[in-house]
Amino acid sequence: SSLLYNNIGVLPAVNNITINNNIISYCLDNCVSAAGITNSKIYQNDISHAGMLTQDRSGISILEFSANNQIYQNVIHDMTDNPGNIGVRGIILDTIGTFGTNYVYQNLVYKCNGTGIDVYASSNQQVYDNVSYGNVGSGFPYDVGIGASGTTGGNLFYNNTTYGNSYAGLYDNPSGSTQGNGDVWE
Repeated sequence: SSLLYNNIGVLPAVNNITINNNIISYCLDNCVSAAGITNSKIYQNDISHAGMLTQDRSGISILEFSANNQIYQNVIHDMTDNPGNIGVRGIILDTIGTFGTNYVYQNLVYKCNGTGIDVYASSNQQVYDNVSYGNVGSGFPYDVGIGASGTTGGNLFYNNTTYGNSYAGLYDNPSGSTQGNGDVWE
């Protein structure tokens, strides 16, 4: 995707950024998109209505060789404007393999027509203490609470709560992620 369509776009190789306390809505593409970032924080944002122009987008997208970032205490909701078959996700980690760990925690994600929180083609990510619910509409495997797909492995999911999604609370394909203690999957 082009950074021109993102409401907040961070170019590769930028480190130690902070994106916080924003209301970000009605985005043509991703609302927040960051590629190749390290040691950064995205927190306490209210994000809604991403993907107005194109499906397969997200409220927050962490892409391409990103590591040691924290995504926390965001409220991401109402990602339902694009009815495509993949839909629009709340958060995606698409960091291309085992470059490094990112931490997604204490987020509230609801009413996406794609996956609430998606770990795609990424390994050794940590997703914990999140609530993801009411993600319905685009078709399996895209409307689940929390998903891991592509060439993933070694990801940790723990103390998450998901409910009211079209399909599973957790979708893991290929299998290789770890579901920890305290998860509530419905």
